[in-house]
Amino acid sequence: MWATNELDGPSIELLIGGSVALVLGALAIFAGAALGAMGDLRLRALAETDGRSGRRAEALLERLELLRVRLLMLRLASLIGGSALFVELYHRAFGLPLLIASILALLLFYGVLGELASAIARRRPERVLGFFRAMRPLELAMAPLAFPVHQLALLLQRLFPIP
Repeated sequence: MWATNELDGPSIELLIGGSVALVLGALAIFAGAALGAMGDLRLRALAETDGRSGRRAEALLERLELLRVRLLMLRLASLIGGSALFVELYHRAFGLPLLIASILALLLFYGVLGELASAIARRRPERVLGFFRAMRPLELAMAPLAFPVHQLALLLQRLFPIP
């Protein structure tokens, strides 16, 4: 089981780790929703423009498939970390009604965040490009986990090409 302190409650490491996982999940939800709302065509159109937005869109297009896999891995890591936090809190401190309310609140928060990201990306896609630049360290942190999944995706694309 998880490390506990003298009071037999959740350890501070678990609380911080689970909370960080939920924040990272929020960033991944925002990035994924923004990417989906912009779409490939809008990104390509932005890449053809001059200036900073054009360069950022071009850089994003170059690693688009890899970025999608890395965001998937970030969401999965967040899901696992958040789940561990909720299970530990249920066993140590909360009752079932409060645990269900916490999960529903998190789902609502993630849903609103995804819709907000989609709205911003549709109306001001150039602003979202800066967010992806800021997300680059998290994206690179997921690279070792995403590499085998990306390789599998490439293999499947070769085996089952789109007509």
